[in-house]
Amino acid sequence: MASKIELAYTAGIIDGEGSIAIYNMSMPPHTGKRTHALRVRVGMCDMGIPHWLQLRFGGSVSKSKPKNPRHLMVYTWTLSTKAAGGFLQSILPYLKLKQEQAELAIEFQIGKVGKGKNKPLDILLRETNLAKRLQALHIGGK
Repeated sequence: MASKIELAYTAGIIDGEGSIAIYNMSMPPHTGKRTHALRVRVGMCDMGIPHWLQLRFGGSVSKSKPKNPRHLMVYTWTLSTKAAGGFLQSILPYLKLKQEQAELAIEFQIGKVGKGKNKPLDILLRETNLAKRLQALHIGGK
């Protein structure tokens, strides 16, 4: 269990360097069936924080080699679906800039039903609506 100080510190990382998004994806790939998935990500040139986040909250860390040789390697921590929803609930009281995004993401994850197979139309429409509202917050600069 993370301390309040760790949760506040982590919220600062998410506010400054993180992204909260609902992705539209094929499930399973190339079948034509669509679903949505919640993801929280943090990308940094130093691997320390992404690895700390992985150890503390789970998820995975990947590295991306830059196309430009002058740029540094980027380490990205990713947390998805239920784990991402629970994580956002734990840091929600400490978020400043991305609190509204986190609230929409939590609402999405709480109402998540199934994986796209025979999903009711009203659920698909709800997920799409929440994804669009979250996307609008990104465009609006929040």
